[in-house]
Formats: sequence, structure tokens, C-alpha cells
Amino acid sequence: MPRPIRLTAPSTVYHVILRCNAKQPLFRTQKDFESLLCVLAYYKSKHGFKLFGYCIMNTHAHLIIQTPDDEAITISKIMHDVASLFARDYNVRHERVGHFFGERFKSPIVEDDSYGLALLRYIAQNPVRAKMAKNARDWEWSSSRVYETGEANMFVDFLPSFEGLARTRKRAAQMFVEIVNGQMVKQDDSWTRSRVIGTEIFVKRLLGRPHDPLAAGPPG
Repeated sequence: MPRPIRLTAPSTVYHVILRCNAKQPLFRTQKDFESLLCVLAYYKSKHGFKLFGYCIMNTHAHLIIQTPDDEAITISKIMHDVASLFARDYNVRHERVGHFFGERFKSPIVEDDSYGLALLRYIAQNPVRAKMAKNARDWEWSSSRVYETGEANMFVDFLPSFEGLARTRKRAAQMFVEIVNGQMVKQDDSWTRSRVIGTEIFVKRLLGRPHDPLAAGPPG
């Protein structure tokens, strides 16, 4: 069965999921996690994309990326460059050969205004669902801490829908904490398997039909 064509467009928000080869826990040391963040920061500067959020686990990574307003810099190009440079660095440090990331990365398009914060909450709660952290902010390798302080850094660009929560970042950060520490969202494959995540109008505009069979439900 042929793989579905990846949807690409400038200035588009994607939920990128990268899984380690054979789903092994290859993120093992602090340097492994730091290296991926540094590679992302390097290509952010080079390609001009935005990184709205991330959560790096031992076996996989979630990224929320907005492509730049440049048709040549697609999500495929960004992730090819990121994965290649990171794998080279990892293999040198661990004296190994071969792929680091296994299967083809997934990249559902996300309607930021309606679903951005829900997605940010979903990936922030990932370590808690996996029982690897008691609270989202306890997981060091997540953008949750940045949003909880409301202080920008070189890695994270604030999601527009986060900025729209309140008149000040301080209050928006307080509201974000309430959102993430509130109801725990169950594991939901639609966040990773859908081609488009958004309202019916948004999905229809991108896919030409009113419903994506794997579209996520309304953020709750």
C-alpha cells in the first residue's frame, strides 16, 4: 500500500513525531537530549522555522513546528536536515553506525487557533502519562517549563494561541499551568495518525472533504 503524500505548505503548523529506530530507548544521556535541542536551534536559525513546543522522551520526540514563508523549506527538508545532523553526532559519540530515527516521521497539520493549546497540553503531559514524571514541569526535556515561566529562550517560540490567553505573558503562563495540571488527557492516536487536526472547515479546506477519518476531537 503506497504511503500517503505528505501535505506541505509555507507558514504551516505541524505536529512532528520522530521515533527512535525499532522504538528503542536511544535517548539515554543528558548529552543526547541536549544535542537534539542544539540541532533544532541551529536549523531554526538557518531555515527560519518556528519551534512552538517539544517533548523529548527516551524512545521518541514530539515537536510543534511552523514552516517559514518559503516554499523551498518544507517540513520534509527541515526534518531531513535535523535528523541527519543529529544522527551523525549521536553515532560519533556512541561509536555506532546506522539510523537513529526509524520509521518515517509523522507530521499532522494543526489548526493552531483551535487546537494549538490542546496539542501543547497533550505533549506536555506525555511524561506524566508514561509515569516518568509526577508533573509536566518535572520533565526536563519539554517546553512546558518555558511556557510555565512565560520567559522566552533560544529554543522555543511562543504559540500564538498561548499569547492570546491573556494580556500579559505572566498571566498567560499562570493559565497554562492550570491547563496542563488540570484534566489528564488520555493517550489518543488521532494526535499522531491524523493528516489534519482542526475544525471541520479547516479539515475540508485542506483535504477537500468535511471529515478526516482520523481527525482529533474537540480539545477538552
